[in-house]
Amino acid sequence: MIFRELRLEDAEEVERLKSIFDEEGGFKFLGADYVPGEDFAQSLQRISNCKEEETVPEGKVPFTFLVAEIDGKIAGRISIRHRLNDWYALVGGHIGYGVVPEFRGKGIATSILRYGLEFLRVRGIEEAFISCKQTNDASRAVIEKCGGVFAGLVNDPMENLAEYRTYWISTRS
Repeated sequence: MIFRELRLEDAEEVERLKSIFDEEGGFKFLGADYVPGEDFAQSLQRISNCKEEETVPEGKVPFTFLVAEIDGKIAGRISIRHRLNDWYALVGGHIGYGVVPEFRGKGIATSILRYGLEFLRVRGIEEAFISCKQTNDASRAVIEKCGGVFAGLVNDPMENLAEYRTYWISTRS
């Protein structure tokens, strides 16, 4: 598995994956900042601008968005927030990840989360905050497998009070 940034040639595949995740409900393949109808090149530029503190839009936190690729296919994605704001400190956390349906159940999510933890460790973050929906047993299992220590249940005020499990994970593991 390799981790890489999105490229212009990924446009068609990303549209397909967005549709799949939209049908499943709740999880956005390109994240919460996706602008419907936006030209893919503009999306890539906006995502690139969010990597650095100096260029991230006001009110946003810097993040790195990568896809996990296996044998030339996008198997999943990860969004790694370099710091937390009030919302991410409540619900969103440092890392958001998703796995494409045909790659699920193969340890891909665990590898993606471990990559994100190492990414944060290298940047000096010793503990990562992460969450998953209370009903997402697969994500809960991945987080716990990676050393997640349950911190509590919270309601997301932006998502009709959906309940989330929150965790802290050491990046030194």
